[in-house]
Amino acid sequence: AAFFAERGVNIHSLLTYPDEPGWVRNVLRVGSLETRKLADELRAAGFEVLWPPEKPWSR
Repeated sequence: AAFFAERGVNIHSLLTYPDEPGWVRNVLRVGSLETRKLADELRAAGFEVLWPPEKPWSR
């Protein structure tokens, strides 16, 4: 939650469910139109992000 608070982004909902053995998947719905930027920053912080996918081209 601190990651999003530092960026002024509200978490609207959070869903958690078991995935592979020993893993829990978290799905967040956030209040931002800049989802790709947030996803890139989460990846840089070491999180696995499924959506949006990384762009196959440079910025």
